[in-house]
Amino acid sequence: MFIPKEVKHRSPAHRAYVASLPCLITGFWNETNIGHHLLKAGGHSMGSKACDSLTIPLQHFYHDRLHANGNEIAFLANHGWDYLRMLNTLKEINANSPVERIRNATAVDEAIRHYSQ
Repeated sequence: MFIPKEVKHRSPAHRAYVASLPCLITGFWNETNIGHHLLKAGGHSMGSKACDSLTIPLQHFYHDRLHANGNEIAFLANHGWDYLRMLNTLKEINANSPVERIRNATAVDEAIRHYSQ
């Protein structure tokens, strides 16, 4: 598994920002939107979450389905998201984050390099 070498950033402000964005699957926002910490992008170990810079917006329904499915990459692909395209979208999300340390985080760039090989 790929594990970025950066510190795991935690930011309630960034998580709130991500939850305020449209769901990546439906393209719509509603009050059930939450952030999903990407597991396959790296940066987590058993029992811990990935860095907040690896968080995408999903409606709660899809977030539950993703975890029930167990295969993040296949689940996102079944909903029209190539993993590299999704990582590049995540890079744009982070670039607009209200949190400077998230804007400067390198975990997404490292994941893009890894999945581009």
